[in-house]
Amino acid sequence: MTELNKAEAQAYLKVSERTLERYVKKHKVAVRYENTEHGRQPFFPVQELERVKQERSPTYNPAIAASQLKAIVTQEASALKSIEVLAQAVLHVSSYYQLAIIQTKKLLTIREAAAISGLSVNFLKHHLRYGNLPGKKLGQRWMIRHQDFDNFVNRLFK
Repeated sequence: MTELNKAEAQAYLKVSERTLERYVKKHKVAVRYENTEHGRQPFFPVQELERVKQERSPTYNPAIAASQLKAIVTQEASALKSIEVLAQAVLHVSSYYQLAIIQTKKLLTIREAAAISGLSVNFLKHHLRYGNLPGKKLGQRWMIRHQDFDNFVNRLFK
């Protein structure tokens, strides 16, 4: 029966010294101690180390075969493309819906006015500050009457 010392057993199992000591303490691996000129030394039977090595090696059993996996991936990819198309359609519908709601309001915020016209928020703030666009500051928000905003936009493009 072949036996390995502590350093050789560590290298054989590819574990640290501390891990090997834990295995011994929990009786996961058999060990034989022998008195030597350097004190009491552990020796590990190779068959025992081989058993531990087999227990530690992960067994991989795929849940899905490679041929099935390819079919699933292509199916998921096509489903994802349909979901993306649906999401874009929903975004378009929701943006049209939001614009329709904004059109019915009597007072607009700067962001709503920018969404309707396509003008930037900073451009509208500038014209509100200098009086080119009539509006009223309520608290920290500028409010613009719908009719005033329409007149301002018409003046811009005349």
